[in-house]
Amino acid sequence: MSANTNLLDRDLARQSVADVAGETSAIFRDIVDEGSWLLGRVVQTVGATASPRPAHVAVVLLLRHILSLADSVDELFRAGCVQPAMLPMRAILEARMQLLYILGERNPYTQNPIEKGDVDAVPRDPAGRPFAGAALEAIQDQRGRAYWVAELRRQRDTAMSLDAAVVAPRLEYLLGSATVPASLADPAVQAEAAASVARWNALLSATENAPVVAEFQRVRGKRKYDPDWYSLWGGPQTVRGLARSVGMAFQYDWFYSRASRTMHGTDVLGQLGTERPTGGRSVAPLREATGLANLSTAFVIQMSLVYRSAVIAVRPDEEPRTREWLERWWLRRSSGPDQG
Repeated sequence: MSANTNLLDRDLARQSVADVAGETSAIFRDIVDEGSWLLGRVVQTVGATASPRPAHVAVVLLLRHILSLADSVDELFRAGCVQPAMLPMRAILEARMQLLYILGERNPYTQNPIEKGDVDAVPRDPAGRPFAGAALEAIQDQRGRAYWVAELRRQRDTAMSLDAAVVAPRLEYLLGSATVPASLADPAVQAEAAASVARWNALLSATENAPVVAEFQRVRGKRKYDPDWYSLWGGPQTVRGLARSVGMAFQYDWFYSRASRTMHGTDVLGQLGTERPTGGRSVAPLREATGLANLSTAFVIQMSLVYRSAVIAVRPDEEPRTREWLERWWLRRSSGPDQG
């Protein structure tokens, strides 16, 4: 039996969400386009430096990562896939937390206070005063380098996991046989894996990376896996701890945790449709506008604040326009028909 292509009317779903979203559709696209332009300017500034600061390199990479996610949020939203769009939005929140932590900043709005047991993302001297100038830049670059070294270590460990000598005992433990598949045991594959390990180790052994590598080893201890890069030097140990450190505990509880239920398939009520007059509920349509208000609120605010951090860090002369972004997008959104 062939599939019934009429059950999921994609064009109808797109139009239905467009009718509900109103001006929000244009705002989402404007935000992504503005970010693409900003990324080009930031890359130009950082790339023009003979030896870019590690913190600025991290800003470029995180901004690019966030924009790729934002582009997918926009496309999913337009297709009526509002609930799935929560997942890249969740990733945007986490990436922004990391960006703030690298820069030693806290969320400038609805900031949550530091409580006992929290790690303050803002580096301070023994008297409790925030670092500034060269002292702050040194901390920013240390964190930016940790962000980079963490990726080098992940790539090195991935290449090492392809070593037949490493795979064989794992297969024996899992399957009772130490026979490595021929495709993996192929000498060419093994040679490439060994070459990859050598390349990543060469980068990790660079003098400037030595303090970060040593700290990774210290914090990792006897654990099988590396800790998160932001947990180094006494940093937060969990994503929630990271959120609290940068003043985003509210955003974590309000959006990140709820989106996590979508991520892990535990948003049971989110799969139900409206109540029937006769009692009970059906399952919700695959494409609908439920959750649009939460998604658009998070998207507009978080993306404008991501741009703010990137501008202040790399192109501070453009800082006056950051408030204009937030006001322009937020005021347009507030006047749209989706606010009913």
